[in-house]
Amino acid sequence: MPAAGPSLEALRATVERMEARASAPNDPSLAESRRLYAELAERFQTGLRAPRDVALAKSAALMVLQALAQARSRASVLVNIDVSDLPRATKFYCEALALEVGRRLGEGAVEVVGVGAPIYLRAKATARAPRRRRARSAITSAIGRRCTSISSCSRYTLP
Repeated sequence: MPAAGPSLEALRATVERMEARASAPNDPSLAESRRLYAELAERFQTGLRAPRDVALAKSAALMVLQALAQARSRASVLVNIDVSDLPRATKFYCEALALEVGRRLGEGAVEVVGVGAPIYLRAKATARAPRRRRARSAITSAIGRRCTSISSCSRYTLP
């Protein structure tokens, strides 16, 4: 005879608490996971006969959702991509990489989600070539005057 577990009422109360916690964080990267859970919950209701089995299946699926949220909160990767045409870049990343728009951050940025870390597409006004600075040797920088060769600067000590 199997060991008695929690009552059906206790299981349902636990599922309700877990569902409330899962819907609370406003993390757009978990939207797809929440949508899948909603589909699974419907399938559990129609496919499983015993209410206890439905509650157990829902709680297992919610545990997976909770684990995803915890893993997401530990992620320390932040990806910023500067783009010259924000609408075009958004369309490209969403179509080419099967990502979704998470949030629009004003007129100048869009968060796309669907991978391990959110990607922030940031509009930049114009693409400019990097400024070239005149290279100076370490010796010139160290002694503050131009040296034409190492031997002519040998009397100076380098930091």
